[in-house]
Amino acid sequence: MSLLSITLCVVLFYFISFTDVFTDRLDGFKKPMMMAILAVYALYRSFMLYLIIKNKNKRQL
Repeated sequence: MSLLSITLCVVLFYFISFTDVFTDRLDGFKKPMMMAILAVYALYRSFMLYLIIKNKNKRQL
């Protein structure tokens, strides 16, 4: 589930950054704010996934 949400955040970040997707709704300050939220959430989910994998490997030892 974490990989799915990370992938979706990265893909949406890409499309908002480099294409004209949502240009009618994300005008002015909304576009960089949405990009920042997506980037921070993807980083958060990546870190949490890292911790889960690290703890899982530690238990197996």
